[in-house]
Amino acid sequence: MNLIKSKILSFMICFVCIMLTGCGSQKVVKTEPVHEEEIADLDELLEENGTDSFDVKAVVEQEAIAFVLMETWDDDSQWQMIYKVENGEATSVANLEIADDVVTKTMDISMSGMFYILEEKRNYDETYEQIKCLEPGQDEIKEIAIDQYVEKNDTVQFIQFDGDGNLYLFMESGKIHILSEDFQYVREVTLEKALFIDAVRLKDGSIVCVFAKYEADQEILSLCEVDKESGTTKEILQLPEGKYGSDLLFCGNELYDYYIKGDDEIFGGMRSHSGLTPVIRLQDADIVSSEVEYICSVSEDKLFAVKESEDVEFIYIARGAQKAEGEKEILYMASLDCDSVMEKEVADFNRKNKDYRIELKKYGENEDPVNSFLIDLTTGKEYDLVEIAPEEAQRLLAKGVFADLYPFLDSDQTLKRDDFYDNLLKAFEYDGKLYQSVSFVHLYGWVTKKSHLSESGQWNFESFQSYIEQNPGVHIFSDTSAEEILNQMILVSSDHLLDWNHKTCHFDEPAFEEILKLAKKYEVNNSTQITLDDRVPALQENRLLFAETPVSITELYMYWKALGEDLTVVASPFSEHMGVNLYSTMPQLGIVAKSSRQEGAWQFVRKFFTKEYQDISDDGQFLQTDNTGFPIRKDCIDDLIMRFSATEDYEKDGQWITCLKPDDFSISWDGYDIEVGPLEKTQEELLRELLLNACNRQEIDPVIQEIILEESKTYFKGEKDVHEVAKIIQDRVSTFMNE
Repeated sequence: MNLIKSKILSFMICFVCIMLTGCGSQKVVKTEPVHEEEIADLDELLEENGTDSFDVKAVVEQEAIAFVLMETWDDDSQWQMIYKVENGEATSVANLEIADDVVTKTMDISMSGMFYILEEKRNYDETYEQIKCLEPGQDEIKEIAIDQYVEKNDTVQFIQFDGDGNLYLFMESGKIHILSEDFQYVREVTLEKALFIDAVRLKDGSIVCVFAKYEADQEILSLCEVDKESGTTKEILQLPEGKYGSDLLFCGNELYDYYIKGDDEIFGGMRSHSGLTPVIRLQDADIVSSEVEYICSVSEDKLFAVKESEDVEFIYIARGAQKAEGEKEILYMASLDCDSVMEKEVADFNRKNKDYRIELKKYGENEDPVNSFLIDLTTGKEYDLVEIAPEEAQRLLAKGVFADLYPFLDSDQTLKRDDFYDNLLKAFEYDGKLYQSVSFVHLYGWVTKKSHLSESGQWNFESFQSYIEQNPGVHIFSDTSAEEILNQMILVSSDHLLDWNHKTCHFDEPAFEEILKLAKKYEVNNSTQITLDDRVPALQENRLLFAETPVSITELYMYWKALGEDLTVVASPFSEHMGVNLYSTMPQLGIVAKSSRQEGAWQFVRKFFTKEYQDISDDGQFLQTDNTGFPIRKDCIDDLIMRFSATEDYEKDGQWITCLKPDDFSISWDGYDIEVGPLEKTQEELLRELLLNACNRQEIDPVIQEIILEESKTYFKGEKDVHEVAKIIQDRVSTFMNE
């Protein structure tokens, strides 16, 4: 990492005069663009050595070369492999077979070039720690036990050589044991009530490390320099809470002593300054921060990193912009949710689109993301796209910020409205227009016995009350506290209680007062609540009326196994029909109405409406409807149901699809082991019925939810009457909706 100072100035465009002071404070500094260069795909690289299962354990830089330690395995054996990455080429330098009871932890390289690998041997309930020494190009391996330095309930987390050849053992407890290169004991350094996070050797041979301390619920990360002679550490700075994870620290250069990887940027720091300076934005290289680790500097204009997205790759983060045919126009996007899924989609769009690239600004860490965004918008901040947090969508849509997506959908050459189930689109409309993208929906309802409902099959508040009255002493929900009964009722009835189109609410009407009365009347002491593992048996044995739950395919399997054809699902008793509600957890995007680049914004938004995006019927995803939800495209729903219902293998898009067999998959859920086999006809019909009849959107703003639950406590405690509490809730929610 001997970077030339003049090149560093060009690479990072950072000036010493803007070095920041004060506990890890940061200032936005414009940095020169960087781009990604692929070195090798690890799947392809390791396939040459006859293995396809691996885990990267460490990366060490030595003389501008990155050495990567991996643990690899197949059905019969496991190995430690060390690759050398130099000038864009990755070559194997060591391949060591290891026993099944050995776990590889990390590696460092001594000043003389010896590899030192930290291992843990596991024998039943006992573990033994050792360091394996290997000289490059030699067959002789030496193993040194280090258990004498490991106290009970402690472990060696990391090893690091300093410039004098001393080996530092960093313990999880915060202790540091310092040994000479021939493993003679030198000194112990102790940090009180601190947990080790990361460490690195700087260019002058000194050791700096990051430790975590905890004060109440607050985590404080401290960057410290180790003083070997005195056996103490000196704090350089504190890092802001919640900004950093593990593998955050790596060696600096002539301008910076060290680098720290943050959420989206890499910062430089000096031991003589209590501050950090932003030097690289990973977004500039279309890199998602959570996808890269083990970063080190290997030349005057390149950083090495291990990137894990669809594949695991060795990459360089290189100085300068990616070469392109022409200049791309910038689309400005605000993220109100800081969703890593969306970050990956943005990076993919930036790599593939020839005309546009997206600049992403995150608001999710702000106390009130919606208000922060709206303030920026009204003060002239330019945006074309917004990622909307689902639970706050209605409040934002009511501000009139977005353009209707239907005209874009109708004029698209390959998309049309008829591709989608009308009810699933309409559920997300606002005032008859679609202001946000919809790709997947979750179904939510109360599972119950069909035989327990009224003979007429009606579902309304009167039948709901009657159902409860006819089953005295039976739990309504698994948690039957007054607060949870109320919470369930407002969740499934939010469409009835709130009208965002007209910015009105209905908490002063008799129906809401009846909900409050019902919650208070039928609450059950917390000590007698039904546990999650007992929920299905309680439903079978008539100890529980409703199992409140998202309805995925695996949920349907479980409840069908328990109840058979007596299974039915209901939601809001004000909806006047059986069935489920809808909500979405997947990316939802709006195009800003005032944007002058709406057509460019649509190039990004349209992806979430395509079959390519919504088709989850392949072998890797089709069991995941509990995570993703159900697609809203007709063809994708048909493909998904076909995947679950087929009893014979079939061909799809030129690929041969293997049908499900009863013993193919087993899922453990709520104490049940469910064998997932083909859907029976009656199960398929129930699923289609739930999807085609779902029309009520179940999303309540968390602020409104908090207001309702907070004010209702005074009624449940007997401090205020029901009418007074309902009026207070009405006034507070109405004010909030109209702010």
